[in-house]
Amino acid sequence: MSLHIVSSANTRQNSSILADMIYFFLHPKIHILVMVVGGLMVVGIFKIYMPALSKLSWLVNISGFYLFGFSIILLIHKRRFPPVLVWPLILFAYGIVTALINGMGTLAILFDLKRSFSAWGLFLAAYVIHFSSSDIERIKKFVYLLVFFQLPFCLHQYIVLVPLRETVEMAGEINLTPVDIIVGTFGGKMFGGGANGTLAVFLIIALSMLLSLKNTQIKSAKYIFLLALIVLPLFLGETRIVVVYLMVMFVVVYGKDIIQNPSKFFINTILMFLLIGSLVYLFFLTKPANMNVTTQGHFANFVAKNFGDLSSKDRELNRTTVLIFWASEQRHFSWANTLLGHGIGATSTEKTGDGLAAEAAGSLSKRYPNYGIDYTSASIILWELGIVGVLLFIGWFSSVWILIKRIEYTAPASILYQINGLKVGTIIFLINMFAKSSFHHTISHQVLFAAFMSYPIILRYRSRDL
Repeated sequence: MSLHIVSSANTRQNSSILADMIYFFLHPKIHILVMVVGGLMVVGIFKIYMPALSKLSWLVNISGFYLFGFSIILLIHKRRFPPVLVWPLILFAYGIVTALINGMGTLAILFDLKRSFSAWGLFLAAYVIHFSSSDIERIKKFVYLLVFFQLPFCLHQYIVLVPLRETVEMAGEINLTPVDIIVGTFGGKMFGGGANGTLAVFLIIALSMLLSLKNTQIKSAKYIFLLALIVLPLFLGETRIVVVYLMVMFVVVYGKDIIQNPSKFFINTILMFLLIGSLVYLFFLTKPANMNVTTQGHFANFVAKNFGDLSSKDRELNRTTVLIFWASEQRHFSWANTLLGHGIGATSTEKTGDGLAAEAAGSLSKRYPNYGIDYTSASIILWELGIVGVLLFIGWFSSVWILIKRIEYTAPASILYQINGLKVGTIIFLINMFAKSSFHHTISHQVLFAAFMSYPIILRYRSRDL
């Protein structure tokens, strides 16, 4: 009898442990943690230093789709769809419909949903899940931690990895830019590209918030320490679009105040122009030591590669001509393709491997091999989703901007620095789509974008009871 009682007790205990484990793994905040910490720190570090473990990025994708499904169920149940979520949901459905209309296979569609949309569950979850004040404080602490980690990793990448890549480049084994590996925790390939643009976006958003803090909100020593952590990685890399991001940040953070009280912000203005001028000199007017060209030739080469007819060794198009090429090629397609696009994944250049990856190679990438039609996210959207897709993205970013402005009108002065960060981020994420393809191809960028889009939703709706 006693053995039976003990056995029953053990069974109940095991069942309770199993139930707790199931609850733990199904809890949405656990998946948010996996996405944010995994996508912004762990996966990127593994990708560079332990590439054999880089497939762990699939855990981030799985958590993203879990949050997407979880959030959709709650949204349907509550019948609440704020405009800031309506636009991305329409885009998601529209992407699938255009792929089906263009005859894409199921496997290819699944692969490209993973490629482009797997992080979107994060900002949907931000609306349906309640976030307490302590959750907000944890978010702030994580941002501080993420800022802190960038400089040590960037220093190691600059001192150790860049020379290794320079050796490979000079040997003529691989065509690469050595400093592109300065990516902090955001990931890259040892002998390929890196998410240096994503690092720049994150650092500029962080810098805009830091510069917006009042003297009463942060001690001088801590301010200088954080300023060094943010600014130094910008000088280590060679992400030239940082100059544009800084100009945007300057206008958003100081523009209104300078017009109203120019003398008060004179020193800030001078310091900002010194920072921008230093980066311009470093990025545009200082030629690499191994380049047999004049400084003027180096700058002219940069202009031609981005705004002229010159392209890289591995593609025919650059950031400007890739858009011109889309417009010129529309005469070969129907008006429906111009308006609606060719379906998600049509520009995918993923050709290596077997099975899913092989099936996912896009029809347009086969039609235009080595052209680089997927060089920027703006080009990808035009080819895959057409003019309608572009209009949907414009609607989405506009709704985010309107939401941020509404928050600004009612927000306490203590969080106005966050509002400036949100405004700067919205603009530079949009600019980034014309400079990089990270929005579609880089998991760390996708998670950063989704996390960024989540925060105004949390600020606006976190106190309601769903």
